[in-house]
Amino acid sequence: ALPGSYKLWHAYITEWCAQLKGKHPDSPAFDRMDTVFERAIVYLHKMPVIWILYCTNLVEHRRWTRARRACDGALRALAVTQHHRIWPVYLRLAREVGVAETGARILRRFC
Repeated sequence: ALPGSYKLWHAYITEWCAQLKGKHPDSPAFDRMDTVFERAIVYLHKMPVIWILYCTNLVEHRRWTRARRACDGALRALAVTQHHRIWPVYLRLAREVGVAETGARILRRFC
């Protein structure tokens, strides 16, 4: 197979996300999903769409620490010209995390 194929990884990730609809966030399937995303990022670390899907998935399932680390990783891996694509997800995390200090630090970094 082609480990660097964006289309294959995107289809695979989309299929995984569809299978997880309606499952409880504490299900072990979500840990496997995180592993799938992390494997994809090894090959496609310069693709903002994969990072956005990963970060959005983590925020939606309230996996705050992983989401923060993924957003930080995306900002480190992507070119500065692509950061504007990550910040909306990161700012959503800042609003929803429920810890004032974490949210404030994210917002300070944005401004």
